Amino acid sequence: MSNSMNDPDSNASVLNNINSNGTNTDISTVTSTPLSQQNIGGRKLTSRVWLYAKKSDDGQEAACLLCDYTCSCRSHSTSTIRQHLIIKHNKLDLILKSSSVLAKFKISEGLKNELHQLCYYAIIKDGRPFNDLNKIGITALINKLCPGYKPPHRNQVVRHLKDLNKHHHDLLKEELKTVYRLSITLDFWSNRKNESFLCITGHWMNNSLDSISKIIDFSCFNERHTAIEITKVLREKMIDLGVYDKVFCITCDGAENLVLACELLNEDIFRIWCYAHRLHLVVINALGFWMSNKKKNTDEPGYSSANILTFNTTTSNVTDLEIEQENMDVEWDLELNDDSWNINDVDLIDETDAYDTSNATANTEFSETTDFYDDEIINEQDIVELMNDSWSNVIKDLVNLTQPQKLILQVLKKCRAIAKILKKSSLISRFVRKEQDSTKSKKNISNDCPSRWNSTFNLIDAIIDLKHVIIKLFTDKWSLNLRKDQVSKLAKIELTSENWDLLSALHFVLRPFFLATKMMSGKEYATIGLSYYAIHEIKCFCAKEDKCSEQSKTFKRLLADKLTKYFYSNSEQIHHLQVSSKLQFYAYPIV
Repeated sequence: MSNSMNDPDSNASVLNNINSNGTNTDISTVTSTPLSQQNIGGRKLTSRVWLYAKKSDDGQEAACLLCDYTCSCRSHSTSTIRQHLIIKHNKLDLILKSSSVLAKFKISEGLKNELHQLCYYAIIKDGRPFNDLNKIGITALINKLCPGYKPPHRNQVVRHLKDLNKHHHDLLKEELKTVYRLSITLDFWSNRKNESFLCITGHWMNNSLDSISKIIDFSCFNERHTAIEITKVLREKMIDLGVYDKVFCITCDGAENLVLACELLNEDIFRIWCYAHRLHLVVINALGFWMSNKKKNTDEPGYSSANILTFNTTTSNVTDLEIEQENMDVEWDLELNDDSWNINDVDLIDETDAYDTSNATANTEFSETTDFYDDEIINEQDIVELMNDSWSNVIKDLVNLTQPQKLILQVLKKCRAIAKILKKSSLISRFVRKEQDSTKSKKNISNDCPSRWNSTFNLIDAIIDLKHVIIKLFTDKWSLNLRKDQVSKLAKIELTSENWDLLSALHFVLRPFFLATKMMSGKEYATIGLSYYAIHEIKCFCAKEDKCSEQSKTFKRLLADKLTKYFYSNSEQIHHLQVSSKLQFYAYPIV
């Protein structure tokens, strides 16, 4: 039977039909006996419809108690059985009262369907809650713009999205039938609840030789993260899409389980590095941005890229301090109270000193086989939900840190402390905002996170851009209505002239890496030839030391060593790079 009663206006039309047929409309004559029913989930049925009807045990059908009529009532819908009771049994007390606006104005079915489609589009495109368009404020706006229109209920949205998902999945399978060869990119990560996800992106050329990149599968990964389980899931998904025999290349990070999974999937499929990930490893391992204690997961020996490694923030046990002034916030004070902010124990190194880079060992480096996440250092403005992926891999061994790495870490601790203070202290953040307004600067100092080295570059860039504001902050620290001990701790993170020189050198050296990473990580996928060209240009940049400060030269040498290790030490990957890059005209001079 048609679900024509979804719209409240249809109830009014039913009442008019009954009146026109001369039937009795005296609601007072209707008598009923309350019936106690519960649905399949044990929830009490509160609609008055269930005084005259009964829901089946599986919750899929409704049976009229006054006759032998049955109808569907999936998703708790009562419109069909309600219409039957009103028309066939004159149960006028079941007529839903329409709002005055809806009763006064009616819109055509064509316009209603068109507006429904726009509502679905808004929910999908903007990531809105399914019931968002039925909230009071939005409803008032819609009634003003289009009187008589009621947005779809969340149950309608759910049903429509399921239909859309199936429709587009079928279209994707039809599109992939025309693809001759296909390469895929794999991406694993976990959210704050430790729920794992797998995203598979397909790359192919159409008949017009246009490069196409499209997500062909996105799903939860509830299996153990072993190579065998990953291989099993990948094979099932590829067979379902009809592309198992068409895949010739897989791009993923260097985690051991993914590397082995690619080998087990098909020995004819060759694997290519994720070059943005390799570039990430180059920067953080060369310059020592993040250090942490390594923790192994002994429960799952084959578990590598999904292992969790907790970053050690070395937060000391501090007692609660009594707040002396009503407007004094001390949270950042406690942050600076622990040993990790004792940054004056490392002597500043003169620019002309020779750095010893021979002690840099693999023990100090980020590993490709472990992950970690940390709630404290994540940039909450940019990352809504904390993700754990294979970009945030840390091993801590301060003994093997080189002298330039110690100096970099010392200055970065100051920068991170400044970013934390701006977030924790209303007095200091108000001072900085006022100074920014006077200079019309719109830069925001946000803390960095280990999983994206570019966030460290953004932190350095913002600190340098607001240099005059930060200098004024430390110069005027005694006028900020802070306690003496707070001022003293604030002074510990003051950036010296040597610190500013180091930040400038870091900014200069890291800018090409920043641009290359941004290009490789963009929504428009960079081709392998363009990636190879970018890596080659970065290598040439690091090799040029003329007109550079001593610090810049040292940083370039550190980065050049890691470039060689991560990009040029694997002959198989270099071969894949060069062969694939020959198809790209901008890579010809360097192949």
